[in-house]
Amino acid sequence: MNLRKLAYRYTPSFLIAKVKAIKASLEARLFRPYVAKHKYGGFEFMVNITDGVARTWYDQDWEEMPEHVLLKKYKLGPGARVFDLGAHQGVTALIVSRYIGDTGTVVALEAGKHNYEIALRNLELNAAHNVNLLHAAASDRKGEVSFSEGANGRVGYGVKCPSYSVDDLADEFGTPDVVKVDVEGYECKVLEGARKTLAAKPNWYVEVHSGLGLETYGGSPEQIVDLFRDAGYRLFIQDDLRYKSPFRPLGEIPKHWFQLVAIAG
Repeated sequence: MNLRKLAYRYTPSFLIAKVKAIKASLEARLFRPYVAKHKYGGFEFMVNITDGVARTWYDQDWEEMPEHVLLKKYKLGPGARVFDLGAHQGVTALIVSRYIGDTGTVVALEAGKHNYEIALRNLELNAAHNVNLLHAAASDRKGEVSFSEGANGRVGYGVKCPSYSVDDLADEFGTPDVVKVDVEGYECKVLEGARKTLAAKPNWYVEVHSGLGLETYGGSPEQIVDLFRDAGYRLFIQDDLRYKSPFRPLGEIPKHWFQLVAIAG
């Protein structure tokens, strides 16, 4: 075991979260921001590039995302209501806003203050009036959670921010047609707060962080799969980290990171 792994093993979690937050804040302050124009899934957008993660992820053209290719065959289309839980800097919400049109709505949640502020600027820059962005985290209940302020934060040690369950959002904004869950390992907790919504049979996209935080919060990929199977969903997965492969019907449950799409039967 190398020194870095030893340090992580024996350093308190709250201290690791604090160091990551300081590092992300310093990197953002030293970064020279700029605006880039790119095509994502065939749509042209202007995006603010304000940190290294944004430069790596967003300063390039994207082909259509494989989950969107699949979800568009069902409920992702004009007039749809979409929940985007873990919106980062709003790029996925922008793409979805074009699919659903002026008659649809995206309700997007982002808990990290830096990412929320950049997402807000990206939405304004592209006149995405059909996106409602909340500075909040998805959780199993309405209230407050602690959220780390790293470049790609997660629930845990950090600053307090509001939290909503999926069912809370459905009560306030209406039952969704599609729910996207990308919450860095907190998937099972979020799904615990979605029992009523699950019964209404929206379609789902869930990024399953096996080995990347899911187990830390007491979850497992089997729990997620069983929840959707018991509710009568058809399940599809994609586990190519390059996001190039299409989704395929779920067979054996992967032990590593994968993306799951659940289609109502």
